[in-house]
Amino acid sequence: METNPKDVIISSAIDVSSYTNLVLSFKLATYGSGNNNPAFVEYSLDNGSTWSTTTFTSATPSSSSYVESGNFNMGTLNTSTLKIRFTNAGATGRGVRLDNILLTGTPTSSCTSLGTPSVTVTPGNTEATLSWDAVANASSYTLIW
Repeated sequence: METNPKDVIISSAIDVSSYTNLVLSFKLATYGSGNNNPAFVEYSLDNGSTWSTTTFTSATPSSSSYVESGNFNMGTLNTSTLKIRFTNAGATGRGVRLDNILLTGTPTSSCTSLGTPSVTVTPGNTEATLSWDAVANASSYTLIW
């Protein structure tokens, strides 16, 4: 049994295999009494079996007002089982509250816009026709309506 247990939050698995230039940011604030503590962030490429030695320690909040963590530049991780672990980095003192956790990245594949599609609706008919200009070398289209 741990003599000094810490608060830990671990994300579910995230597929980042189609992204580069990953950056994690979040906001944090304190709660409770005692010393102010930052958050400590680690990541796993194998669904949490092992954790990277590349880590990030956030800015240290000084009150219950949220502050920016700073950016954790994670680079390209190429995994479908990324997990992120947040830990209260202090040995004693106040807890850490997290908000607005954001993981961004650059997609590795490009998406070509279809331009402006046209929609044709015939009065009295229950169907609509959606048409667009074909994109060279496209093998499929994903339409989000």
